[in-house]
Amino acid sequence: MSRLLLLFCLLLTLTFLWPSEGAINGDGLHWVVAWLFLAAVGAWNSIPTSVDSPLERQRFRLLDILPLILLGLGFWLSTWHVFRVHGDRRAALNLSFEWTAIVAACCLAVRLIRKRSDLQLVVNLLVTLGIGLSAMGIVQHHVTYVHRAVWYQQQVGHASFSELQRIGVPTDGPGRALFEGRLLDSTEPVGTFALANTLGGVLAVVLVLLAAAMIETFRSVDRRNILCWIVVATYSGVVGYCLLLTKSRTAWVGCALGVGVLFLQQRRSLSVWLRLFVFGGTCIAVISSVGLVTGAIDKEVLLEAPKSLQYRLFYWVGATGVISESPVWGSGPGNFRQAYLAHKVAESSEEILDPHNLFFDAWCSGGLIGFVGICLLSVFLLRNMFRPSGGSGGADATNVRVRRLTGRPVIVAILSATMVFLGWRWFSGGPFWDFVSEDFFLSENLLLLIPTVACVSVLLVDRFVYVPSTAIRAAASCLLVHLLGAGGLQISVLGTLLFVLYTLSSFRWDLPEKTINSVTSYNLPRVAAAFCCVAGILAIAFGVLPVLRSESAVALAEFRLSQGDRSAADLAFDEAIAADQLSVRLRQRKVEQMAYEFMKTAGRYAQNSESPDVLRNGLYDEFRSAVDACDDLIEADRRGVLGYVYRGQITAIMSRATADFAMLNDAVDDLRHVVDTYPTNASHQTSLALLYDEVGNKNLAVGFATSALQQDELNRSWGHADRYLDGDLVAKLKDIVDGNSNSRQQL
Repeated sequence: MSRLLLLFCLLLTLTFLWPSEGAINGDGLHWVVAWLFLAAVGAWNSIPTSVDSPLERQRFRLLDILPLILLGLGFWLSTWHVFRVHGDRRAALNLSFEWTAIVAACCLAVRLIRKRSDLQLVVNLLVTLGIGLSAMGIVQHHVTYVHRAVWYQQQVGHASFSELQRIGVPTDGPGRALFEGRLLDSTEPVGTFALANTLGGVLAVVLVLLAAAMIETFRSVDRRNILCWIVVATYSGVVGYCLLLTKSRTAWVGCALGVGVLFLQQRRSLSVWLRLFVFGGTCIAVISSVGLVTGAIDKEVLLEAPKSLQYRLFYWVGATGVISESPVWGSGPGNFRQAYLAHKVAESSEEILDPHNLFFDAWCSGGLIGFVGICLLSVFLLRNMFRPSGGSGGADATNVRVRRLTGRPVIVAILSATMVFLGWRWFSGGPFWDFVSEDFFLSENLLLLIPTVACVSVLLVDRFVYVPSTAIRAAASCLLVHLLGAGGLQISVLGTLLFVLYTLSSFRWDLPEKTINSVTSYNLPRVAAAFCCVAGILAIAFGVLPVLRSESAVALAEFRLSQGDRSAADLAFDEAIAADQLSVRLRQRKVEQMAYEFMKTAGRYAQNSESPDVLRNGLYDEFRSAVDACDDLIEADRRGVLGYVYRGQITAIMSRATADFAMLNDAVDDLRHVVDTYPTNASHQTSLALLYDEVGNKNLAVGFATSALQQDELNRSWGHADRYLDGDLVAKLKDIVDGNSNSRQQL
């Protein structure tokens, strides 16, 4: 095995060790650079094609990587469109670099995986990582979440506003209630990721591969056949149980389809089919029974399935509206939410980041070219699904198992990746949850379960588990189906896994010898190497360095805030924004902090009847600084609404505090823009109705008050508790509609 293949496995392992939902924020850009430079080295070097047996050489056609190239190109063209319309440029740039690295990783796999033992090495790595993630997920469900609830209830009551922001706790009422509901009531494991659906997609793929290993044991004539059954059944039970705990219905459906594809690929007698059916049904029954006994699953999981599908339909209706605005360029990578709010169905509550459908996601993130790329990928995958791969079973399978010996390289890759990950985390300032590190189950050290379990498992997997190459196609189809109802292209682990599985499924082992060098030329590898080097340098200059510098400045700002030194914190925030001039998230953080401080100052000013000049001047300074921060946020992302929301609220508070009621008209203009951009938000409609009533515009006040009440009633009928209006606000809205409010005449 080449060193480059070992490095490929190392980087693939790293993909599973961090919450890749943060790719939109640039959290994984350093791994992007590593992928690009490794791809450059792999392209430049001539990979030997001579192996023990000519029949084991893989062949690959350039046409098969066309979907990857189209999607990567679509991301960059859509990013150019985001820069042109002044959307969230940082998010678009981060995801475009991410997908450039994913395409490079797949092309690297074509050059590095030259024989069946190489392919089995990658498959074993995926299987053992899935087992490790399952162990971590089971511990999270049964132990970690209990400890987390106790810790949160003990700590959050004593936390300040800045501390709540630092640990990611929303400070407003509805958002706080929703956050606490998910934190205290949710029991779905997430592994190293941020979403249970992400873990579910990964585990579904691993379970399909293990199911293929079960089927393959019927071919084996080895005397250890019983041991093979025990090992495969045990690991399948662990992965299947954790998959059940995620409650990811899309992953369940994808897994069922993947297993169905495995059965269709087999040509067996009726008795063998019956044995497989009985064994599979027994495994499902046992896992489900354990889940019911432990309370891990309940009837709501199935009863809520139609409602979940209905929500998906709402998301897709909104996504069609986003596509209709810009069918050629899409909304841009990481810019779906801003465009979606204007088209969100009134019955839906979530302000989603992606359409929860692979095809809509590709069109919105990569434009028409990205959509064509995903369509081609689906067509090619369907073509590959039932295509014979040549020599994948029988005695050949046994011979491959004897020659494989992938245990040591997999262990080296996993342990090396863990050390690299921990080293980078230390270099970046230590674990995020370091203040609760005394509890192992709440600390980031829980991640060590993955390499520990994986390294122990790989010895048995290498000896007793054989996954035929045809199973990769079933696993790819499983993930593709899962992504038809879940987020994917903004989550790098799922995107990487889908495209790597697609690439591996396109390998041919039965083509004539004359086609072995069909993708080899003198110039193409060098051009690819140059492209990857340039992309890596650009990722460092415009991605890694700005993000790292800004994160360092934000950490300093949060420390200054915790010390009560607000002026130093403001300077640190300004340094963070200067370091990453494209970041919208940093500006949002600054606006939230400055709005909070302004509201405190305005409250002190209102309580002081004499209003000394010092306090008055301080209020005006706070107001101007907060408005400037809002203006900067609006300029950074003109399609977003948060800057307008805060500017309108700040202006209205300033108007009332200083009795300068003419300023209310400016607040009205901002809130009107917000409602026009986000017409199904009852809270924004309420704020606008109250402002119109305050300035004396009765007709518009009644109209927006009526809309707010109707939306609130709709939210209550659908059970969107985080969207309910406060009882006092509802009473005020009804007074406006009834004409009983005491409005101030417009000045």
